[in-house]
Amino acid sequence: CGHLRHSGSSLHRTGSCLDSSAIMASAALLALLLIAQAKADPRIAASAIDPRLEFHDPTWIHKHESVCVTGAGGYVATELIKQLLEDGFRVMATVRDMKVREKFKHLLDLDRALPGSLAIVEADLLKEGSFDACASRAKYLFHTASPFHFEAKDARKDMMAPAVNGTENVLRSAALKRVKRVILTSSFAAQSSFLQQDKPDSGSLYTEGDWNDFVDEEVWENNSQQAYIASKSLAERKAWELGKKHSVDVVVIQPALVMGPVIAPRLEGTSFNLMKHIIEGKKVAYLKRQVLGGAKSFSFPWCDNRDVARAHIKAALNPAASGRYIVAHPSTIPYSYLYGVLSKAFPQVAFAKPEEEESQQAIINNTKIMSLLSHLYPVEQTMTDMARSLMSAKLVNVAQHPKTKKVSARTEL
Repeated sequence: CGHLRHSGSSLHRTGSCLDSSAIMASAALLALLLIAQAKADPRIAASAIDPRLEFHDPTWIHKHESVCVTGAGGYVATELIKQLLEDGFRVMATVRDMKVREKFKHLLDLDRALPGSLAIVEADLLKEGSFDACASRAKYLFHTASPFHFEAKDARKDMMAPAVNGTENVLRSAALKRVKRVILTSSFAAQSSFLQQDKPDSGSLYTEGDWNDFVDEEVWENNSQQAYIASKSLAERKAWELGKKHSVDVVVIQPALVMGPVIAPRLEGTSFNLMKHIIEGKKVAYLKRQVLGGAKSFSFPWCDNRDVARAHIKAALNPAASGRYIVAHPSTIPYSYLYGVLSKAFPQVAFAKPEEEESQQAIINNTKIMSLLSHLYPVEQTMTDMARSLMSAKLVNVAQHPKTKKVSARTEL
């Protein structure tokens, strides 16, 4: 209900056929239906229900609270906006170019379907004052906009400037408009460079106290993977510096390799491309070379995009939240483990067999994020949910296993 209205460089919905009591009743009914469905159908595991439902009291709907989300078309931001709209927030979100509608059309669909409201405005990370409009009415500002790929041709221009200068521009807008709290999307890369000589301070497990200090230009100048990794460390340092200088309350979320189901009907970024090529049967050597920026290992710690979004919202709403939060399972995920899970869940797909059996290695102490969220999606569910979402949306060319009959995507799933 309601309608979309275009004004200048913004797009937003006005009017509604639902009053607040109807919205809250609808949200409560949706939660009850999902729970009832899970109880009625034994094939639906309890873990398939969004773990946030246990906190969904209809009286908790944030109908009158406004937030700003930068980089709205991105993978993390899309799930974050979905959850914010579910909770009734008024969301103002930024995109780089309003003319490229296909990059945010899925958000408009979410806006129509969910209780909250969404306005989209244009903003440029490299333009000073560009985020003032988004920050002007926001109680909380979620800064997710930053490059996540290993394809920078000019590391300084394509990676460092958007990450570091963009963070500076966003923080200045937040300070100017007196935003209550900024939640910055950083990365576990701010803790670790993944270089062999880079070790955690404790000698065994990384914690929120660790920093990636391998940020000198000679490390990343001719290495696109290290350029991305260094950009996360430098951008976060800039956020802490400006937060202190301008008295802005900053909380930082540091996801490891973000995976999980997709909403946007397009494939962009490392996470999408990694799972796409896995489903299409590409070998590990290809994945490391073409998708992971020449990484020497496939094994990274994983996290679920739904948990990353939950962490952002919890970090905003919980007055006691502070500092940095690594969002990740403790152990790395080798390809052999991923292969075992996916080949069992989707026997009709010809995933490339692992070149070697590797064991998981615990490298992260995730006690702090568990204290904020209490639980994380099982990594096996993250794997299968992401693969299923890509195949059901027909965003990948499934490598058909020769021993299975060719069936439609609907039959497969």
